[in-house]
Amino acid sequence: MIDLLSQYAWRMDNRDFIGLAALFEDTGQYFHCDPGNVNAVLSISAGSLAKQFETLFANLAATNSSATRVLSSILIGKREDGTFEVALTVQVSIQTIGVSAVQPDYTAKLYGTIKKNGKTMNFNVLKLAPFQSGIQASAR
Repeated sequence: MIDLLSQYAWRMDNRDFIGLAALFEDTGQYFHCDPGNVNAVLSISAGSLAKQFETLFANLAATNSSATRVLSSILIGKREDGTFEVALTVQVSIQTIGVSAVQPDYTAKLYGTIKKNGKTMNFNVLKLAPFQSGIQASAR
């Protein structure tokens, strides 16, 4: 379980969006919620995740910047059907080549439903809920 969460953070930080999509069930979904607007929910299917995130993170590549995630306060629960629920806090910072200071980007809650298939675990649902409104599904 922790390995799956670590792989999520590593693949997001390194913009390995094809690898990120592989962490999801075939029918998995990624949701980005805006706390200031309950109707503002970006839903991305596992099949289109790589292409969508590649577009959303283009501004990081254009500015020679990278995002780094720190995962903390991880809570894990097991449902009766054998799936797992996780809730954790994620803090994202931006580092730009040539700029010495790391800039805080945002803090969010991350909620997930994880399914075990044999020896592997995959996300069925992953929801990102930033603490402030107006945060996009990519670093600013």
